[in-house]
Amino acid sequence: MLLKYYCYGSLKSIEEATNYLHCSRRQLQRILKKLCDEGKMIKEGKGKYKIKG
Repeated sequence: MLLKYYCYGSLKSIEEATNYLHCSRRQLQRILKKLCDEGKMIKEGKGKYKIKG
């Protein structure tokens, strides 16, 4: 999971992540929602996520 190496445990800005990962904001939001539904990530606030584990 490339996201794991980029965010070092937490994601603070979706905009920065989309630039780094070369994907659209909507694509990243879909992936983050899927990971939250699977219990692999936790949403901490608006645009902030943390890897569970």
